[in-house]
Amino acid sequence: MATELKSTENEHGIKSEYGHYIGGEWIAGDSGKTIDLLNPSTGKVLTKIQAGNAKDIERAIAAAKAAFP
Repeated sequence: MATELKSTENEHGIKSEYGHYIGGEWIAGDSGKTIDLLNPSTGKVLTKIQAGNAKDIERAIAAAKAAFP
């Protein structure tokens, strides 16, 4: 089962980490790896996002199929 992502927000409302939005909830990626999302004007890290893999894609497809009917 997917792990729910726990993240804090800074003073600007930006979370420290974002997961995949699958099945109506933010969850951690299968690999546990993250990618730094940089502010293009400063080059500093704004937040981290989950790196996806094939299992994440399969979970997203299954959730979309379940929601479709």
